Amino acid sequence: MVEMIYNPPPTGHVLMILDNQTTAMTGLQEHPGTGRTLDHKPTGKVVFEDLARTLGIKNVHITDPTKDPDAFERLVVDCLAKDELTLIVVRRPCLLAAKAIREFERAAEGGAKHAE
Repeated sequence: MVEMIYNPPPTGHVLMILDNQTTAMTGLQEHPGTGRTLDHKPTGKVVFEDLARTLGIKNVHITDPTKDPDAFERLVVDCLAKDELTLIVVRRPCLLAAKAIREFERAAEGGAKHAE
């Protein structure tokens, strides 16, 4: 993202972050975007869309393509037609990890309530 902001492509680009809220391909590890450490304790969270806006990307979209596949397709086509840098965050929990993710989030919420 930073390189494309610094040296903008003349025809624009569409970046997609496929955020399934885990690193499923290698064993369901946490990553900086989950807000949990490797042992599933709460920590700081990188919010990809906020980071992109802070870096200067004006066209930022967050979507779950399974909710309205036609709208997702239109979004991608429209973004590709622009000569601007665009970020699309495609967010949908990993089906393999969805139950565990919900449990980690509930535990984190419970811990935050006890800390107050």
